[in-house]
Amino acid sequence: MKPSSVLVVGSFLLAGTVRAGEAVDYTRDVKPILTRQCTTCHGAIKPRAGLRLDTAEAAVKGNKQGPSIVPGRSDESPLIAAVLGEGNGERMPLKRPPLSEKEVAALRAWIDQGAKHPADEQPATAAHWAFVPPVRPVEPAVKDTSWPRQPIDRFILDRLERANLTRSPEADKVTLIRRLSLDLIGLPPTP
Repeated sequence: MKPSSVLVVGSFLLAGTVRAGEAVDYTRDVKPILTRQCTTCHGAIKPRAGLRLDTAEAAVKGNKQGPSIVPGRSDESPLIAAVLGEGNGERMPLKRPPLSEKEVAALRAWIDQGAKHPADEQPATAAHWAFVPPVRPVEPAVKDTSWPRQPIDRFILDRLERANLTRSPEADKVTLIRRLSLDLIGLPPTP
């Protein structure tokens, strides 16, 4: 099998590279291209022109103008025309470098092979991590139940027990005051 448009690094193929005659894997070869190049404008939050490209199903569905992908026919797919800058519209991604030949080849191969994708694909969460409400984790069970005073102590002790380590003896008050002073103001405490 002769490789075409393949970029090999070590023994790994980079996303967006496919071998001639090889089936294109949507998750491995196509999804990273769409995520990196398209979802900033065509994601879940405010898809431009009503076109979402954050899932394959949404990409096939298209927008009011019709489907953006015609499975089995990349030459008739508006998505390919857009990334090549052919037809009536501007080249996509807009005001950014064009897709590489390898990326376009991967998209074409995927479409020509029927645009197969996972049926259970979910769009990436649109919420920024700062808006995701915190969830209290379940406290781990520990062997030594006499030492933990606070819930965080259980996490520390659990990690020590998994590494077969024992905890250090508790520091005396003078050592604790010295550590606190050094942490807060960077100087040792006064006598």
